[in-house]
Amino acid sequence: RDRAALMGHHLGEPHQTLVAEAPGTSGGGTGARAEIAQRAAAEAVRLTSHLGPRPLIAAVRDAVVALWPTSITRPKGDEVLRRAIGAIQDGAATTVAVSGPDSDGFPAAYRVARGTLAFAAAAGDGEIRGALTLDDLGAAGLLLRYAEPAELRRYAERTLGAVRRYDTDHGAELVRT
Repeated sequence: RDRAALMGHHLGEPHQTLVAEAPGTSGGGTGARAEIAQRAAAEAVRLTSHLGPRPLIAAVRDAVVALWPTSITRPKGDEVLRRAIGAIQDGAATTVAVSGPDSDGFPAAYRVARGTLAFAAAAGDGEIRGALTLDDLGAAGLLLRYAEPAELRRYAERTLGAVRRYDTDHGAELVRT
């Protein structure tokens, strides 16, 4: 927090945590995805350099992560991240997961936002472009809010694995239903 304050960030006030992954990077190598995330994060920082208080934006692994002060209502954080990724990837659209201010701290909010993207991708909601919250995931969002993603994946495989395999083998959409 002290280092962030020296850089002009005020992490003591409420923030949303936003996570965006560039589309079409899942087949690329880790280095390629990380490079895209680095470039998109730099573009997002450039786009927000005039704002106060300043959002904290960085590349984390293969994603762009922003701690967005809730006092900033324009521009919206998800819009900035989508614009930055679009600038790096020739106008590509992307999904941004948004986790509201979390009393459990930034690591928990990051875990929730990252899990939101993972659940949406696993559910086949890859066509969603824009802001995605836990509420958009229905029951999965409720579970993600209160459980560890790895545990939820194991539970889902135990309980729905046969149905998922049936969908894959027969071109059905039972899980989605």
